[in-house]
This record gives sequence, structure tokens and C-alpha cells, in this order.
Amino acid sequence: MDANNSTSPMKNEGKWEELMGDDLKMKVVDRSEIFDDRDVDLDFKGSRDQTEGEMNDYLLIDFDSFFHNGTAGDDMIQDEKYIISNLCQKDPGDKKLIRFMQEKDCLIKLGNGDVPQGLELAIRYLSLGECAIVRCHSKFAHPRGRKNKCDGVESNDLPSSKDVIYRVYLRSIKSIAENQSYTFRLKLARQLKSIGNDYYINEWIGPHGGYGKVKSLKSYISSSDELVSLLKDLKDDETSGSGETGELRGEAGALLVDCFNNIAAAHLRDQDYGKAKDAAAEAIILDPNNIKALCRAAKAAMSVGEFEESNMALEAAIELDKGNMDVQKLKAEYDRKMKLYRKKEREMYAKMMNSDVVKKSDADKSPSLSSGSKARLENNCKETEPLSAISDMGSEVQTSSKYKDKDAASVNWRGWFLIS
Repeated sequence: MDANNSTSPMKNEGKWEELMGDDLKMKVVDRSEIFDDRDVDLDFKGSRDQTEGEMNDYLLIDFDSFFHNGTAGDDMIQDEKYIISNLCQKDPGDKKLIRFMQEKDCLIKLGNGDVPQGLELAIRYLSLGECAIVRCHSKFAHPRGRKNKCDGVESNDLPSSKDVIYRVYLRSIKSIAENQSYTFRLKLARQLKSIGNDYYINEWIGPHGGYGKVKSLKSYISSSDELVSLLKDLKDDETSGSGETGELRGEAGALLVDCFNNIAAAHLRDQDYGKAKDAAAEAIILDPNNIKALCRAAKAAMSVGEFEESNMALEAAIELDKGNMDVQKLKAEYDRKMKLYRKKEREMYAKMMNSDVVKKSDADKSPSLSSGSKARLENNCKETEPLSAISDMGSEVQTSSKYKDKDAASVNWRGWFLIS
């Protein structure tokens, strides 16, 4: 078996090591009864004789997470007999041990915060092929992203006061200094996007997201950067005409569109409509017929009152899939907002016209106005702005300055979003 999948000497097996006092302890145990012995994918195997991970290295791990739903749970998990009979088995016998996370072939970048803080710190002390039980205080254990539902429990429901037990197996180490294969880079980008999805779904706090927004965008952008670099290298590669490389380009391109769409979704959720439109435009460049990107571009433009841009994206989406429910809902929203905009426009115009009539009428009826008063009145009337000069109506409706004095009908809608 390859060195990256063999078991290294368990130098500390059987002994609890304090990594952060009582708050974080680790105990190296026999892996055979906990995790399956599977071959490591060739793309994840390191080419160097490296037994411990270093900062920014890529690590392939299996892990699961538990909390004890009993009053004496924290004391029990330190009992040697309890550990052997429960935590050293693939499926613990104690029904009060609740498993809330479980992942296999999880690719992380050490130091990137891809897994909970306590777990990542413990992994730094693991050697290749080692398996450990990690007891972690709740303040270092609660997941940031990467959440899923396991054994009927969602990690969103994890009690904040509960300590967490991790079981982790370090399967492979790939140094960041090594040349990465194309397929590895594609899998890495896919993993980063998946991590971003977990943050977006599970860690978004309030209307603007907080930590969840920052981490999800960071993951999506990291994934897109990796894919842009990969696509450039694939294009420059002399063997780009081969079937395998051509297929990789297709996969990378499709994944990049997904990343830009997800970036647009995050900015829309954060109500940062300018950045949302920019991200959607990037997706449209790559895939002009992407319904999701067209809808998000239309939504972003509509939200800042750029109705011409929104309408162009909507019309393109309708032409592609008239029966799409998301497109229909967005079209209904567009029609409603346009109706409201036109109503406000008429009311403002009428108000301005009435104001001019009243001012002129008062001037005609006044027999005792001085010459200075007449001059001021005339100047006030001249300075009244026509409707076309108003670019912001209570910050709700704003006309884009990008296309002033341009014939909108002659502008390709795809280019509409690309002019800065």
C-alpha cells in the first residue's frame, strides 16, 4: 500500500495529550475499528516523504463528531473503559452519544479554517495514517460551515454548552509546494465551493450575513480564482487538444459559472446589488444562456431602479424558458415595480406643473410686488427642474448613467452589464 495510506507509528497512542489545557485534549487510538481502510485517490497522494502537515498543506481526512446528551457526559468520555467500548467502535453503543457531523474524503487546507477550530488544531499534531479522539470545549468546537444532518440531528441544533468529541483520521498530505495536477485543482475548487455553500446555508446571520457572508464569499472567490488559473493553464497547455483536457475545461468552465452565480446570490442576500450584478455579468459572459445568472442580474438591476437593464435580462430569460417559475415571478415583480414607478412619475410631474401654475397665478394677482420681488420670482420659475433632470426619486428609482444618450435598442443586452 502507498505510503500516503499506510499507518505511521502511533508514538502517543493511549495517552491523553493536552493541546490547550483541559479545553482541548487528543488521544491517538487504533484506526481499524473506526474508519475504513480505503485507497487514497491518486490526485490526493503527496509525492514527498512527509509525515506531518504544515501550514497551507492540503490534507485529506475522514472525521465525525459527537456530543453526549447526558448529565455526566463530559466525565464519561474521559473514562478509559467507556472510550474502548464506545468511541473506539465504528458505531458507538451508547445511544446518548449523538453524531451530528460525518465526512469522508474531506480535503482541507491547513490554516484556512475549513473545519472547526479545535479539530484543525488537533490535526496539526497528527502524523500521516494516525487516528485520534479529540475532546474539545464547546467554545472551540462548534462548527463554522461544513454542517450537515447526521443521525437525525442538525448541527444547528447543537447545544452551545456541550463539549464535542471528534474522531479524525489523517489519510493523506499533499504539500502546497508540489506541482498540482489539473484534476486535483478541479477537485480543490469544487471542495471550496462546497464549503462556501455550507457557510451560506448554515452560518448566515441576519439580513447581511455577518460571519457567514464573509466566509462564504471567501470560499466562492477562492474557488473562482483557482478555476480561472486552471482554465488559463489548460488553454496554454500544448496538449489542450486531448479529449481528457478538453473535458476538464468544460467541467471547470461550468463550475466557474456556478461560483459566479453563488457570489451574485450572496451579494443579493446582503443587498449589495452593484456587486451582485457584476458577479452575474461574469457568469453571463461564460454562459449567455444561463437562466440563473440572467435572473440574478435582472433582480440586482431592478433593486436599484435600473429598469432598462433589468428588462433586457428578463426578456433574454423569457426567450430561453418562458415557463420557468423563477422567471415568471421575477417578471411579475418587475411589472409591479414599473407600475409603481410610472405612478410616482406622473404624481411628481403633476405636482411640479401645479406648483408652476400657482406661482405664475400669484405673480399676476399681486399689485404691489417690488421690482426685486418680481426678479426673484422669475428666477425661481426658471430654475424649476424638468422631470428628465431628476435622476433619483427618494433613492428608490435611479436611472443608470452608463447609457445616457444611447439608443438602448441598439445595445446588445449582454454588453449592458459589462460597461463600467
